[in-house]
Amino acid sequence: MRYIGMNETCLSAAEIAERFKEISGIELHPTNVGNAAKKLGLDYIEVEVEPAPGQTWSKPQKRYSELDIPAIFVELRELANNRAKYL
Repeated sequence: MRYIGMNETCLSAAEIAERFKEISGIELHPTNVGNAAKKLGLDYIEVEVEPAPGQTWSKPQKRYSELDIPAIFVELRELANNRAKYL
């Protein structure tokens, strides 16, 4: 595992999923990003986020290093290719 450095730019799973959609045209859920990062054993940082209106609490948001996005994209492409076999 490569640890995230102090000054590295980090993105949420939703932001990474959006970038993947922009590049590939394939829409995947942010959970798929988290699963890919977990499979790769990538480091993340947890950031507290404000609860949505009407909620009393929220989960900390996991943010992954921008340097790890290419590896995550490889996993996401593999997932998309596997799913395409069944469409």
